[in-house]
Amino acid sequence: MTGPRRRTIVGAPWITLLAAILRDVPRLDGALCAGQPGVFDGRDGRDGEHTREAIALCAQCPAHTACSEWWGTLGVPRRPRGVVAGRWRGSTSDDADVGDAAATTNAVTAVEAKDEICYTATNHAQVRLGEK
Repeated sequence: MTGPRRRTIVGAPWITLLAAILRDVPRLDGALCAGQPGVFDGRDGRDGEHTREAIALCAQCPAHTACSEWWGTLGVPRRPRGVVAGRWRGSTSDDADVGDAAATTNAVTAVEAKDEICYTATNHAQVRLGEK
């Protein structure tokens, strides 16, 4: 018996690329970050107003469990910058939880649930290709 088959998407190169980027990103129905990349991008720094707001939203997010699990599967180089899964990551490779760890480990990614469009901190679909 073999494992599950992955469906291959054939089309324009950009469609194939987008499908590869989003393949392992879960659907996060009800994610509070969806459509709010400016709040979650982390540009105002670790202690900025938007960062604090994003972390507070993560603590209430109905998608927190799935998001946090997804975050944990990513290697550090693939983790998006900004606030994801209740954690802030700046321009360096270190990850930092901001605020109460129990509250901030609740999760959110910036994935539009229905359209599966990946919004990461400073760029849409900011993922290093070929890294797992």
